[in-house]
Amino acid sequence: RSSDLHQNHNEQLLPIAIQLNQSPGVDNPIFLPSDAELDWLLAKTWVHTAEFQVYQISSHLLHTHLIAEVLCVATLRQLPSMHPVFKLLMPHMRYTLEINTRARGQLISADGIFDKAVSTGGEGLLRVAQRGYTLLTYESLCFPDDLRSRGVEGLKSYYFA
Repeated sequence: RSSDLHQNHNEQLLPIAIQLNQSPGVDNPIFLPSDAELDWLLAKTWVHTAEFQVYQISSHLLHTHLIAEVLCVATLRQLPSMHPVFKLLMPHMRYTLEINTRARGQLISADGIFDKAVSTGGEGLLRVAQRGYTLLTYESLCFPDDLRSRGVEGLKSYYFA
């Protein structure tokens, strides 16, 4: 899935072309705003759904919950409770392990919500998370650096930053 975006004079990002598969071909049309209204709407819906899933798995699950869990476990194992860094971090990590344990049981488990209600399903979730992990760098965790590396730092209406 790929889409080309244009920022108009109102600073809105609008799709100008959408191709659902990576390989060009007869069975992989390029959708345009001039196509039939429902075709264009379905293509935009497909892209929006795919972006939602990538965002939830890579940005939210991986960059937020799983990275926080690693830091939480390392803090609990390596720092004494009287250490100033421990005291600084713990209010921010107070419920991290509980939230992540519940998420593993209810959201991303074999019969969890992702497996039942999201089109990637459980297997797709693992593939997207693994791909996100291979792209994970310190720079990607620093928001301004991440925006700059993706070339979107100047876009005012870019919601998937």
